[in-house]
Amino acid sequence: MATTEESNAASNPTYAEMVLAAITVLGEKEGSNESAITNYIETTYAGTLREGYTEGISEALKRLKERGELLFANELYIKLDPNSAARRGRGRPKKPERTVPPGALPPTPRPRGRPPKPKDSLSNAVKAAGGSPRLRGRPPKPRDSNAAAVKAVGGTPRSRGRPPKPRDSNAAPVKAVGGTPRSRGRPPKPRDSNAAAVKAVGGTPRSRGRPPKPRDSNAAAVKAVGGTPRSRGRPPKPKDSNAAAVKAVGGTPRSRGRPPKPKDLNAAAVKAVGGTPRSRGRPPKRNYSYAVAVKAVGGTPRSRGRPRGRPPKPKDSNAAAVKAVGGTPRSRGRPPKRNDSNAAAVKAVGGTPRSRGRPPKRKYSDAAAVKTVGGTRSRGRPPKKHQPEVSSASRAVEKANATAPAVSGVKRGRGRPPKLKPTVAAE
Repeated sequence: MATTEESNAASNPTYAEMVLAAITVLGEKEGSNESAITNYIETTYAGTLREGYTEGISEALKRLKERGELLFANELYIKLDPNSAARRGRGRPKKPERTVPPGALPPTPRPRGRPPKPKDSLSNAVKAAGGSPRLRGRPPKPRDSNAAAVKAVGGTPRSRGRPPKPRDSNAAPVKAVGGTPRSRGRPPKPRDSNAAAVKAVGGTPRSRGRPPKPRDSNAAAVKAVGGTPRSRGRPPKPKDSNAAAVKAVGGTPRSRGRPPKPKDLNAAAVKAVGGTPRSRGRPPKRNYSYAVAVKAVGGTPRSRGRPRGRPPKPKDSNAAAVKAVGGTPRSRGRPPKRNDSNAAAVKAVGGTPRSRGRPPKRKYSDAAAVKTVGGTRSRGRPPKKHQPEVSSASRAVEKANATAPAVSGVKRGRGRPPKLKPTVAAE
């Protein structure tokens, strides 16, 4: 039996041929992995493989990859076409060599690396004058002028870069009592306290984010009877039911939107006789027919519409004549008041000239004497004297006395006497 297996194994092709045949038969475009190739070989050559054939297949794949017959990418082996172009090697391809004609000197090879930057043309002049030329690169930042003074008094100068953020002053006391100090960054959102209880009773806790919209409860019933459930979003507008009938008779169905305005039927006829058809919109207002005539005689035509603002006042007709004789025409507005001609003379003798406006009223000369004796005189007309109140009985007595005939005369009552009524003589 062992002799039969050895003879069958000797008649098998090599592992490399088995691998190439397996990849060809599998025919995967992206390539075949090692396990698929091994399974195919086991199925095809079952019972005729020698012990340790898996190591032989791995060695065959490695040799084929090194010889360039297989391409290995993403754990897959791809068989290369023998008519395809040669595989590109690793690294940058070499540049083609330049051909030098016979008798010519070979060119100087270009040095490797980036060419140096041009030197500063003024550096030699600066060195000749005893200065220091500008150094290469970015100039260093100025040092802190207060660093030496701060070190002299035993302090610590400011370090480079952004200062660190202040630490939490409460971290040490919180740790001392066994707590956890506040961590850096934004604190996490609180978890749902009901999640454990919901899971304990077999429910599903609320998920993060906005809950999804409820689905249509009638969708399953509509599908069961062969209908189409309502789709998401706004339903489309109904189509024109008469469109098919209009097209059938060779017409044009109504388009979407507002129909266009009818065109002017007379436009073609007007253009045919060399005229200008009516334009769209309201026609412009007619021009003032007398404007050309008014401009011809040097006048100013009437402007369109009502003028803006208050109309200007008429100019002074005598201004030109006054200027012609060397005078000054009257200015606009109220003329200023005349100055007091006696003011200079009054000031010259040490007096006070009369001020503008109405002079103030004279003060009461006896006011000081009245105040001395404890009195008070007010300005203006003195008030009327207050009369004492009269009782109703006294008023009745006065009225009786006024109506009763008197021996020596009639006492005049208070107020204006009533008018006498006219008496008509009896016929």
